Amino acid sequence: MGIFSYFFFGVIALNLIVGYHDPELLIIIPLLLVMWWGISSERNEWNDGICKISGKPWIRFDTDSQGGRGYTDKEGHYCWISYNVDEKYEHNRV
Repeated sequence: MGIFSYFFFGVIALNLIVGYHDPELLIIIPLLLVMWWGISSERNEWNDGICKISGKPWIRFDTDSQGGRGYTDKEGHYCWISYNVDEKYEHNRV
């Protein structure tokens, strides 16, 4: 886990220990945790640009209307990335 997740788990723990329940935090913290989970799962699927199943590099083949990037390994495996976990990689097209 990164420093981002330690910070938010610490905020949650502090709220539980102190008993302070700010309604805004009760809304914001779950949203941030869902965003953190989404980024983590996409980073896991992206795997530094390599398909976990075939071991071949991901190659970009499409972009959806929301800006998500579609990748294939040309072996029948696909992944869609919405967050910037792939930003430092050159986007080769099929």
